[in-house]
Amino acid sequence: MYHTDSLKLLVLLKEEFYNFNSQKNPVQAKHKAKWRFYQIMQEKHSFHKALHDRFNNCVDVIEEFGSTLVDCKDMESELTALSLTFQTATKEQITQAKQSAKDKLLVVS
Repeated sequence: MYHTDSLKLLVLLKEEFYNFNSQKNPVQAKHKAKWRFYQIMQEKHSFHKALHDRFNNCVDVIEEFGSTLVDCKDMESELTALSLTFQTATKEQITQAKQSAKDKLLVVS
């Protein structure tokens, strides 16, 4: 009898399928991943769980290649709320602003 580790298998599959560095055009692959995220719609007869899973998968793919859903303007508005700018904020504060902006975007989506 074989002992299989399904979680390990899923991690290996994810690494294989979401390796953007092996794409012919990594920039285009990144662009398409973001495009897919913004094009997500719930189909008429699909369940909420299916939509939620697709949504989370798109977010995971975007973050897998080191990108983010928030831009500098989003982070700047978070820093402004704290009376900071990119020049006066520490790296930790910028990271927190980025995470806060991402959380707000994902809650609304």
